Formats: sequence, C-alpha cells, structure tokens
Amino acid sequence: METDSRLTLVIVGNGMVSYKFCERLVENGATAQFHVVVFGEERVPAYDRVHLTEFFGSDDTEDLLLAPETWYTENGIELHLGTSVESIDREQRIIHTSSDLYIEYDKLVFATGSYPFVPSIDGTNLPGVFVYRTIDDLRDIEDYSRNAKSVAAIGGGLLGLEVTRALEISREEGGIEAHIVHRSSHLMSRQLNPDAAAVLQNKVEEMDIRVHLNKQTTHITAEGKTRVLHFTDGSLLPVEMVVISAGVRPRDELARACNLICSVDGGIEINDELQTSDTDIYAIGECASHKGKFYGLVSPGYKMAEVLAKNLTAVEKQNEKRLQRFEGGDVSTTLKLMGVDVAVFGEYRSEDAHITFANSDVYRQLAYRNGKCVGATVVGIWREMGKVQQAVAANRRIWFWNSWRFRRKGKLWREQSMQGVQNWSEDTVICNCTGVKRGELSHACTTGCRTVAALSETTGAATVCGMCVPLLEELIIGMPTVSERYEDNPPLQYSWRGLFGASLVGLFLVLLTYFSRPIPFSATAQNLHHVIDALWRDNFWKQVTGYTLLGLSAGALILSLRKRWKWLPFGDFGIWRLIHALIGIGTLVFLVAHTGFRLGNNLNQILMMSFLMLNLVGTLGGGITALSAKRGSTPLHRWQNWLIRVHTVLFWPLPVLILFHIIAIYYF
Repeated sequence: METDSRLTLVIVGNGMVSYKFCERLVENGATAQFHVVVFGEERVPAYDRVHLTEFFGSDDTEDLLLAPETWYTENGIELHLGTSVESIDREQRIIHTSSDLYIEYDKLVFATGSYPFVPSIDGTNLPGVFVYRTIDDLRDIEDYSRNAKSVAAIGGGLLGLEVTRALEISREEGGIEAHIVHRSSHLMSRQLNPDAAAVLQNKVEEMDIRVHLNKQTTHITAEGKTRVLHFTDGSLLPVEMVVISAGVRPRDELARACNLICSVDGGIEINDELQTSDTDIYAIGECASHKGKFYGLVSPGYKMAEVLAKNLTAVEKQNEKRLQRFEGGDVSTTLKLMGVDVAVFGEYRSEDAHITFANSDVYRQLAYRNGKCVGATVVGIWREMGKVQQAVAANRRIWFWNSWRFRRKGKLWREQSMQGVQNWSEDTVICNCTGVKRGELSHACTTGCRTVAALSETTGAATVCGMCVPLLEELIIGMPTVSERYEDNPPLQYSWRGLFGASLVGLFLVLLTYFSRPIPFSATAQNLHHVIDALWRDNFWKQVTGYTLLGLSAGALILSLRKRWKWLPFGDFGIWRLIHALIGIGTLVFLVAHTGFRLGNNLNQILMMSFLMLNLVGTLGGGITALSAKRGSTPLHRWQNWLIRVHTVLFWPLPVLILFHIIAIYYF
C-alpha cells in the first residue's frame, strides 16, 4: 500500500475566505503538493454570507452555496462538516476535533472568521432575541418572525440595516413594524459622515422603518410576548422580537488557547506573508490582525487567500523574492443597502480637501490631495460612480472645471465624455471585491458569456456584494461577440490576426534595415541602378522621402491620441491601432528609401538607432497586444503595458534629434 508523501495542510474554518483559499490552491495545483483537510463547524459547505439577507422568506438556500460538497471531493480536498477543532498541540503538530479525530499537520491555516458581538447586557438570552450570522440564524429568525408584529435591530451598521429591511420585505403582506436602534449619532457611523448618513436615514424612514439614534441599551426584559428594550436615557421600546447586529469580532479563541500572539483589540497577529507567531501556522480573513488592523470585509480576506495560496505552492518558498506579500486590503465598500446605493472608495476618511454635492436624494463627496482624487463617499444613484471608482483607483487629477461642474450639478464630466465600460482601460478593476478587471470581462463577453450569471461564473465578478452588476450589464450590451466583430469589420478584418501580421512585417523591416549592408551607389550613369540611387544622391528626392517620412511619423503620433485623449470618442479604437501599425510600416519603407540602409554617423546614427528602437518596441508591443486579444486576460498584459510605456518614452527624443538633423542638412 502506497503511503501519501504529500504534506498535510489543515484549514480551520469553512467560510467564504476559506473556500476562496481552497479554490486558489486547486488553481495552483497545490493538491499535488498538499493533502488538504478542511474543518467547518456548520452542517453545510461554505456559502455566500454577504447575500444571506436576500434569502429571507425563501425555503431554498442551495443557491447560497459557493460550491457543493462534491466539489471538494472532486478536487482532492478532504472536507469535514459539522466538526470543530477543539485544540491544537503546536509542539507535536496535532489537532483534536469535536468528532474525536487526531490529525497531524505540516502547515495549518486559521480561517475561522468572526462572531457576532453581543453587548454585555441582561436579556440577550431571552426567547425572541437573536444574533444574525449563519444560515441557522436566518431560519430561526424567519420562523419566529411569522408570529411577530414588531422587530428591533440593535445596531445601525451594514448588518442591522440589511436584516431590518429583509424582515420588513418578507412580512410586507402581514405587516411588521421595524425599528433600528443605534448607539451613535448617525447610521453607518464607521463608513459615513453625518451628512451622508442623514440622506441615508431619510431614505430608510421613507420605507416606514423607525430610526432611534443615540440609544444605548442597558437591558432587555420580557413581558409576556413582548420584549422591552431599556435605554440609558430612561426611555423604553416594546417589540415582539429583537435581532442583535452590533458588529463582529475576530474568532481567535483557539489561537489564544495554543498561545499564538493575538492583538489586544482581537485577531491573530500576522506578518506580510500571513504567518502567525508560529511560522508553520497562518491566518487569513476576519480572524486575522494585520499591522494591528482587523478587516471586517470579505475583499481583503480574498486578497489574503490569494497571496497565501501562491506562497504555499511556490517552487522555491525559501526565496524571498518569490514570496507574495499582503500589504493591506482595500476597505472600499460598494453595496445596495435597503435598495439604496451606498459606496465609499479609497481614502474616503481623508482629512484633505473635499468637495460635496448633496440634496434630499443624494450625497456625493470627493476627497482630493494635491489636486488628485483619493476618495469618495456616495449615497444614492450616481451614473458616474464606476468612473469615479476608476478615478480614485488611478489617483486621477480633478481639474478646476470638473470641480466647478460637480459643485453645481453633482457631475464631474460632460455627458458626451462619459465612455461606456467597454472603452475603459483593460486594467480597470470592475469588481472591487474579487479584483476582476475590464480586460478579463471583455474577453469573457466576446467568447460567449452574454449574461451577468455567465460572467459571474466564469470570472467571479459580482459574486460578493453585487454592486458591479450594472457595470456588467452595460459591458454585455456594449461588447460584440467574436462573430459580430467580424461581421462589423469585414474589409479590414480587424482582429488579432491583422495586428499580429502588421507587427511581424514591421519587425522584419526593422531587422532588415539594421542588418542589411548599405545599397552601393552605381559606378556608371548608363544603367537603371543609377536612376534608382538618385533617391540617395539627389537633394530633391532626399527631401521628398525625408518629409514624407516626417509626415507619416506625425500621422502615427496623432492617431495615438485616440487612446490618450478621452474626448476623441469616435471610431473603434482597435481599428485606429491597426492603422497606427500600418503607418509604422510605411515609415520603415520610406526610411529605407531615404537612407538606402545607411545607418549614418554621429548625430545621424543616433537618430537612426532611436527610430529603429522606437519601431522595434512598437512591433513587439503590437504583437503581444494581438496575442492578448486572442487569449484574453493573460500574463502577456504585463509585457504589453510595459512595452507600450517604453514605446511612448522612446518617442520623445525624436523631435529634438530630427530638428538638429534638419538644421545640420540646411545650415552646415
């Protein structure tokens, strides 16, 4: 009988981040290196906790599952459901589970997530008082709410608002009186400033949900079917049901029990490589504390999972240069809360300059530093939200006319300058939660994914908060399929083949020009060769070829402005790029006609080499761009972007060199 020579990797926890980690391990081929064993306390495999409230009133929660139980078996992962890890012996590297299993491990990962915070007050264990975190919690709340006529959510953060609205919607026919009780002076106090929260509160109250601010609950009592909330100011709130949604805390009790270093504020302390104080034990997601910071969002947890999966499956894990590092997570939040768009991007809490547009329906605030957009806070519908998110991510400059328009109309850009999603840069992140970029989505669209569900399944976009769904819908409408692109452009047949072919021709001409011997001048005036070499002897023809070459170069530069200047929206950019490549071939042809394969000396040689290098990098960039278009989002994109930047940089010396060349010809 063969023994398993693989290392044993134990994962404690089976939530969203744990599943993402397993998914990345499978993608990286880690099951050949590790025997992966996962323990989950719940009776169902990992599910979408972010969208849990959407399943109020539904008996079928199967759609919440991120993957069926069979997925783990099919991918060589050993999954134990309904089983918790009770203790860890770090010295012996053995875990003990609630099912009395003892398993030795080589590497261990904490992905235990968080638990609902319950205030230390009397009455939280009464019947009719619930916490809200799991599918079982959801079912318990649903069952009890069928006979309740009023409910109060303690906590005015994300979870409190969602669960209150979900209960109200699920009971709309029977009617339920909903209250939100919040200890702070405004809703969503961790994300929104008071003015933004006031707009959100107006919209919440329009839904017949009563908001009670500055209310600190001291205890809960039972009077028959009624549960009475007692506040520090002496007031009371009688309801028939209470849901505690006062935030979450990291689950680090098992780590503390085995003497791993934990943060004073909660969470297992980790370094940039996600290692705990034990180098063979890691922590990811909401149970981890990175540089003293606890992330209560799924997006940073996904980033941790990706980094750790790459590190554990690296061929040379001891090589520091090969290790990925987690340098912090994006705390941007974009969601549809109680039917209202709420978003915070970047450094939205920045104390730098702000510009604001607000009325009773919307609140929009931009934070900027040194004239550049660094953060945004949004409540309500904003058509420009996707572009604003892109501007924040790119640290884009806000010009004075943008600020002026924003203060007057709440818009940064003119309508005609608003490009569709399909025209955004390929590197623009469309889904903040999963990091999916426009290039990957566009490739999926053109190769058959023509619904949001298909795009989500293929790329992972919109599988967390769902805020990017409108962008996906817009992309699907704006992106043609492969066959449509061919039908729309039959004369040029613009595709990867056209650009790739032009790039190959250009590369051939560059190499031919550099390596060919100069064409010799004719030794006699009595043959055809003497007529041809007039191109290099006669000043008139040298000026014709020289200025034609200059004109073509200027034309190529002007065509490239289609990408640089966003106010030039007409025409398909792909066709412009192909024409740019064809003009590049034209410049090489006239370069030969102008020089006869002579590289020149001194200044002329520097000019010649600069021009050839510019075209060499351009042809390589064009070829890689073509291959990227064929294969979709691939590692070639990194080379493509680098070559395009080098191509742009190499252009700038040419005007000066050409000017000196002309001066030298005419005046010296």
